[in-house]
Amino acid sequence: MEQSMKISCNSLIKHKEPITTVCPRDSKQPSFAMPSPTPTIQKFLDQNKDTTAPSLLMTFPSGTRIPAPATKASKPSTTGEPTFSVNQSCLRTHVPGAKYIALSLDVDAPSPSFPLLSPILHYLHTDLVAAAPPSPPISETDTATDTWVQLTPSSGEGTLEAPLTSWLPPGPPRFSAPHRYIFLVWEQPENMGREEVRVTLGLGQEESGLWGKIRYDTEGFVEKLKLGEIVAGTWMDVGS
Repeated sequence: MEQSMKISCNSLIKHKEPITTVCPRDSKQPSFAMPSPTPTIQKFLDQNKDTTAPSLLMTFPSGTRIPAPATKASKPSTTGEPTFSVNQSCLRTHVPGAKYIALSLDVDAPSPSFPLLSPILHYLHTDLVAAAPPSPPISETDTATDTWVQLTPSSGEGTLEAPLTSWLPPGPPRFSAPHRYIFLVWEQPENMGREEVRVTLGLGQEESGLWGKIRYDTEGFVEKLKLGEIVAGTWMDVGS
């Protein structure tokens, strides 16, 4: 294959005639339009430009924390499955004992300047419940209201609910600028558990492969589950 590619390239270089490409306006060739951020993602990004009022804290097994949007992190430090902790102020208006659903997406694949494959699904977990008591402030700069409530998988028949989509560690390619990995949390509909969510989203019993996660239908996800406003969210920047 490599030899044939070299021959083809050499023949093009030696070609004496100018090579032109015609793209008629009425061409029937398939379109590969660059995907724009979905309304849900764009609204979240627009509403969270102020990184001084974080609503979600991400903690990785390595000890790495994402305390505010646009926090920089490395690939090695984010390989393990993270935990979600929501700012207590975000939960005050919500029903006690409510369950939550968490989603993570890469919105810059394969690169921020060419996000043809985005968004890519990196994590999906249902049946998360607020733990008690709240976690202590994460730094001396936190105010009295900056206490964090960790979300943990609810117990079902003595077992912890597993994620519908396991954590896919960040993997931006070497040629790319850092990718934004977004984490979002919604209240889970009261009449839905893990199995109902799986069926509603049309997921199989086995976790989907990478191709099933590329260009993930975020709007379809929100609409099918009839989710409300985002409860909390953040993102991290991970480079190659």
